[in-house]
Amino acid sequence: MHKTICLLRHAKTHPASHNASDFDRTLQAQGHQDAIRLGIYLKNNQYKFDKIIASHSVRTKTTALLIAKQIGWDMQQITWDKNLYMVSVHTLMHLIHRLDENINTVMVVGHNPAITEASKYLIKTFHHHVPPGGFVKIGFEKLAWHKILKGTGRLIKFQSPGAYQ
Repeated sequence: MHKTICLLRHAKTHPASHNASDFDRTLQAQGHQDAIRLGIYLKNNQYKFDKIIASHSVRTKTTALLIAKQIGWDMQQITWDKNLYMVSVHTLMHLIHRLDENINTVMVVGHNPAITEASKYLIKTFHHHVPPGGFVKIGFEKLAWHKILKGTGRLIKFQSPGAYQ
């Protein structure tokens, strides 16, 4: 069976400040708009997900919830994973390797540097920086989740927020 991973970096946030923790950073108005537009884009292009997993930080929760609303996803079915906050590629791969084989398409909403690094790790030819709100769709031919390794992915789609029109 084919497997697909959609990596999404949370939408644009307010800068870090000494008054608030990094974990509690919120989306800017532009970030809200970008997340909604991405959700509309995903719905209009008939993207289907078997599972959505997101970091439990404020900015990733908000991004995931805004997208879920647009695509008609049951928001109660989003998996909030504290291990995705400031995660390494190694830890992200561990999460992917443990996915149930009945899941064929997963969206992971997380943070940089992990989203960019995981994209580069999984796709030999990926040399981009994933911006806030950036989306990378990666396909794997006839691989079980636990067999997904470095360089085994194929880039299907890379989009920056400006392309969600």
